[in-house]
Amino acid sequence: MSSDTPLFAVAVHVRRPYDRRAATTGVTHGCASEKGVLDVTDAFRNHQEACQTDTHACRWRAIAAALLAALLLVLAAGPASAQLQRSIVNGSFEQPVLTCNPLSWSALPSASVPGWSSTAPDGPSVNCGAYGATVAGPIEFWRSNFNGVPAQEGAQFIELNGHVPARVWQPVCLIQGETYGYSVAHRGRAGIDTLAVGLNPSGDTATAVAMPLNGLAASASNPVATFADPAGAWAVHAGNVSFQGASGVYQLGFEAAASYNNQPGLGNFLDDVRVSFLPVVELVPGQAIDVTEGASATVRLRVSGEVTAAFDVNLRANHNGTTSAADYTLPNGSPAAFTVQVPAGSYDGTQEINIPVGAVADTASDDGETLDIELRPGNGYTVGSTATCGAAASTTATITIHDQPADMRATLVGFPVQAPVPGALVNGEAVCTNDGPGPAASATCQVSGLPSGASISCTPTPPVASLAAGAAISCAVSFAAPDTPVALTAVAGAGTTDPQPANNTASLSVGVQLPVPLSSGLVALLAAVLAGLGMLGLNRQRRRY
Repeated sequence: MSSDTPLFAVAVHVRRPYDRRAATTGVTHGCASEKGVLDVTDAFRNHQEACQTDTHACRWRAIAAALLAALLLVLAAGPASAQLQRSIVNGSFEQPVLTCNPLSWSALPSASVPGWSSTAPDGPSVNCGAYGATVAGPIEFWRSNFNGVPAQEGAQFIELNGHVPARVWQPVCLIQGETYGYSVAHRGRAGIDTLAVGLNPSGDTATAVAMPLNGLAASASNPVATFADPAGAWAVHAGNVSFQGASGVYQLGFEAAASYNNQPGLGNFLDDVRVSFLPVVELVPGQAIDVTEGASATVRLRVSGEVTAAFDVNLRANHNGTTSAADYTLPNGSPAAFTVQVPAGSYDGTQEINIPVGAVADTASDDGETLDIELRPGNGYTVGSTATCGAAASTTATITIHDQPADMRATLVGFPVQAPVPGALVNGEAVCTNDGPGPAASATCQVSGLPSGASISCTPTPPVASLAAGAAISCAVSFAAPDTPVALTAVAGAGTTDPQPANNTASLSVGVQLPVPLSSGLVALLAAVLAGLGMLGLNRQRRRY
């Protein structure tokens, strides 16, 4: 294959005013010197000028780097998180993992670097020293001990002065009035380099840090924090900041403010970035919970942020004038103040802590009483929305306590199976039973359809304030059978919810024995017989005289 034959159409930009590795160590590694001024744009047509030795190997290494960069971009194009960010992701730059052997460096598109974005303009991707295609926002990674520079934390770190000075940043949610801490390791490369640490508005693409970490405008009395550190050792800078700006999402970033001898493509090593925010907590919005006495309601608490040590969240039970402390149970504490513990862990605003609130079963008729569980401020956390940065928190969950249901059942028993004759005494019983599971409030037992003069006597006398499960109201019924059938109806009732209202009613018909009707012929025959008997008796009486 001719050295002038293009392999495929791809643009690779390589700048090379000098060999930057040689500037540090005096040694050139690999075939592609880092950060040159030469532009290679026509299918590596000028690869001989870009690579000093072994042009064939250099070309294939560049192709591999381009393919790797494209793959990383595809893998990085996942869905964006909907939760607010309250922690630093990939703070020691351990992802993606470099596999360079021997030790080397890589320039990776920021889209492939978890957590981080860069203001660097488009530049060449580099895979273990081999240049590849132009990518957006490249971030330069070094393996620990490459060129004799160890990582401060883990096995990798980055250089802010990639092919040009840049700012790397992560979006974080800051809440007005909160205090947060930061720590960052910085090191000069060839001499004293200067790092700026601060905030930028969301969406800002400027390289320079816009404001101090406290969120107020930069001024002579409120400057952006800068750290000037020499080569040869890492310096760790840490502090606590009271955020006074408006609540919202900001870019928390690190800028290559100056480099030794003003070399734009050289300097400002960065590693082990840590930012400690208080976790944000709120009650899950819209909690309106119905619970039956004897059961337990679950109030849900959400958390967002890194929890390095377990902490207690303060809550309070508000009776709303309808409940008392005897109506419910809490995990701990008293109704005026109780707590729930959040274990250590990483929370993204979707995990929930369950808070059990028991509803005490009683005999009172108090269906529909309500109880509010309120989230209160406390130490070790911030009350705020876990879904939208700076939005108001959901701080109240309402529990409605319902009485246990009571299944009232009516029956009619003891009434005669055979129809009585008119005037006969009829006795029976209407029974209204509470089949439970809870007590029946204001229980009643009514009988309708009784004939005139009937008597009824119920034990216990309804309405019964609280009829226990399994108990019954028995009503003795007595009446003289009328000339016509009697249709009786018993109705069991209560002020408590009845899960089976169909059995609240029982019906029964009590018949009567009526005289057998005589036909006209039979009546005439009987009259004749009676008349004959009368005449016979009269004749006998005449003979005596």
